[in-house]
Amino acid sequence: MPALNPRRHLLVVTALGALALSSTAEPASATVPGPGLTGTWEVTRVCSTGCTGTTILTEHVVPYRRGVFRATGDVSQLLYPISTRKVLTHAATSSSLLTTKVPGETMRGLGVAGDGSTFTVVWQCIGSNPAAKRTRDTNRLTLQPLGRAVC
Repeated sequence: MPALNPRRHLLVVTALGALALSSTAEPASATVPGPGLTGTWEVTRVCSTGCTGTTILTEHVVPYRRGVFRATGDVSQLLYPISTRKVLTHAATSSSLLTTKVPGETMRGLGVAGDGSTFTVVWQCIGSNPAAKRTRDTNRLTLQPLGRAVC
């Protein structure tokens, strides 16, 4: 295993940010990807370099501040929508740049950890906010079953 270089981590994070900003066609303040980020997501991280194995996490995403979402669950992190198809995530020890594959359902991307290791990551919506799925049924609210969760 090659020695891990903290400067490499900084370079990779800077490159991810630059790539994200260079691919943004509209201002970040005017962007919200797909149907939304709010909901429960299963996050699968597969190590690429500098680490081994796969980690599966569950994250609960809610609006935090204007244009920022907060994920709580297995790892606390912030999500920054930077365009209609790109989301930058930042946790205490890692960051990743996601591309929305199916709006409100699937996001994929690459990430880097503080120790310089890299990984691929997939976010799959496994449950939306129940209020978003309610329908009227004889003057009372009921939950509408969905075959696939959409956040």
